[in-house]
Amino acid sequence: MNRRFLVVFTVTMVLNSGVLAREAKEADNDVNYDEQQIPHYDLPPLLVTAEGDTVTTAEQWRNVRRPQILAMFSNLIYGCVPTAPDPIKSNYEVVSTDAKFLQGKATRQDVRLTFRNANGWAEMLIVVYVPNDTEAPVPVFMKHSFNNTRSDDFNEHPQQPDRLLNSQIVSAAGGRSEHL
Repeated sequence: MNRRFLVVFTVTMVLNSGVLAREAKEADNDVNYDEQQIPHYDLPPLLVTAEGDTVTTAEQWRNVRRPQILAMFSNLIYGCVPTAPDPIKSNYEVVSTDAKFLQGKATRQDVRLTFRNANGWAEMLIVVYVPNDTEAPVPVFMKHSFNNTRSDDFNEHPQQPDRLLNSQIVSAAGGRSEHL
């Protein structure tokens, strides 16, 4: 095949892929691409159960309301994950630990998550940042990226202590940085 044909073919496929991807949805009558056409709606109350009871304890939140909200997300937004025909076994392995990350303020752990069943296996690498010097439960930051977790993006910024290299947005116009 000649190079010109490949270029024309590739460009044609790329341009048509957007049309083909939307084609099935276009047949649906309930697809809306215009934000202005969305009718007003109120979000469901956070601390009132589906039965109308007020949530007053952490136990009610964990055991009643939180599962209701997650079920709404599952049904209305993200969709349900089908049950695997063969149970999925998950495992994790801490690949490396740096207890002195961010000048000793946090511990960084590189973690490999593995999922396996009769159909095969998959793995995902994440980075977990846990604050140091605390005994109480604390928030944890987990970072997954399409980039390799061993890349410099996950390291501390050399000129800006307490910031990761990838925690900046640099605008193309003025080169100004904003921290996330």
